[in-house]
Amino acid sequence: YMTRIADLWNRTWSLPAVIPRERARALYVLLTLNIYREGNIKFPIAFDRRSGNDHFDNSVIIAWRQIKKLPLPPPDRMASIIAHGLKLKLNWEGMQ
Repeated sequence: YMTRIADLWNRTWSLPAVIPRERARALYVLLTLNIYREGNIKFPIAFDRRSGNDHFDNSVIIAWRQIKKLPLPPPDRMASIIAHGLKLKLNWEGMQ
């Protein structure tokens, strides 16, 4: 399931051009992505840790808005993901 989400993320998000790669290596966000039962992403996104760079953080929000909907979780994980969301770490290389 997480591989499918990472795939969506990696196809949608790109590092903002205003952030030099050497600076980007130090940037990451931690967030909780909450979804509705049908897979639609709940907004606003709940950041557990922002990167400290507004361009980076805003690019994360914009990418999730473009994605809008995630594949449904496996039945055995549905209740937990709906209740607690998905904890994600996103950096300049993608999702971890």
